[in-house]
Amino acid sequence: MSILSAVTGVPSIVWKIGGAVILCGVVVAGANHYKNSLIERGVAQESARRDLIDEKNRNTAQAALIALNKQILIAKNQLAEAQEQLSKLQTEAQSAQTESLIRESALRSGAERMRITVIQHNATAAAGPDGDSSITAVDTGTRVVEDLPPEIAGDLESLRRNENTAIDRLNACIVAYDAVKAAIEATQK
Repeated sequence: MSILSAVTGVPSIVWKIGGAVILCGVVVAGANHYKNSLIERGVAQESARRDLIDEKNRNTAQAALIALNKQILIAKNQLAEAQEQLSKLQTEAQSAQTESLIRESALRSGAERMRITVIQHNATAAAGPDGDSSITAVDTGTRVVEDLPPEIAGDLESLRRNENTAIDRLNACIVAYDAVKAAIEATQK
């Protein structure tokens, strides 16, 4: 009999079983606490690993976004320059058309003349090598400056204006194509 049993009057077997239960409870609580601390440490490590991966992915995405924004800015600037150039070409074309219409009107009214140089040839009868007089010889001609009739001069100016308009439109298409191509190439770098 133990001192505890003698003092309390509880048999020693009960004290032994109670001590074993308390010891088992302490061991189970310690193991449970250890298990929980391992789980928490594993979760913390996995969280830290995921945070590093997320940070790396975020930095990569931000770098890609910055690069794309730079490319888009370059493309926007190139397109703005092309629009400015197209606007300038359009203004020049409208000015040229206006001047051409004024000139055509002046030519048709006779206020302005269109002069051309013509060569005036004189045909003379000449005898061929065997004495045939049906052959005509043509001289090199004399240069003479003549005024075109107003209607023809106006038609020529109208034709010139129409052809220049087509060329201006073609040039504008080329400028626009080049700008779009450069902008696309800038975004694909």
